[in-house]
Amino acid sequence: MNYLAHIDLSGDDMLIAVGNFMGDGVKGAIPEGLHIKLRVGLHLHRFIDHQSDTHPANLEMRLLLRAKYSKYAGVVQDMYHDHFLSKYWEEYHKSSLEQYLQRFYDFSDAHLHVLPARQKSFYLGMKEGGWLMRYAELDGISRAFAGLSSRSSTAIIMKDGAHFLEEGYEDFEKGFRSWYPLLREMCEKEREVLLRNLSNS
Repeated sequence: MNYLAHIDLSGDDMLIAVGNFMGDGVKGAIPEGLHIKLRVGLHLHRFIDHQSDTHPANLEMRLLLRAKYSKYAGVVQDMYHDHFLSKYWEEYHKSSLEQYLQRFYDFSDAHLHVLPARQKSFYLGMKEGGWLMRYAELDGISRAFAGLSSRSSTAIIMKDGAHFLEEGYEDFEKGFRSWYPLLREMCEKEREVLLRNLSNS
């Protein structure tokens, strides 16, 4: 899952969301000295990635993308999921996406000191550029893919990611609608397990 989905799948607790957001910047063992909810978020981030990589309900779309995007299939799929999540946000939330993100930003700003340096830099650019608010539009996704494709000579393969989404829009939308509610349900249960287990450890 990409950043918007990782934040959303943290539930209503913004400290868990911060931990989930910083997941890409924490490799290896999760530091025990962190606040329990940050550790829940980090564990949840890895749970989400594992389910996205292995669950049969998500793999049909992933395999379709792998034929075109090779090792970047997961990145492309994550962007597609964030597009559909932002487009249909109010089917999952009472508050608007703008209101939800502002709450996340306010909370994250107060906890910048816990973010790894790379994630902190990314967060500040993401917030300043309003990237997550743009994902609902194909133009916003197109700009995101343009940025991703410029990262390396092999990443250029993702440049047409928005065009490929548009070509197979109905199928990709159907894949999201069958997968994402299931993942949200799994994450809700996993959060409860993590909170209970880490509280007792």
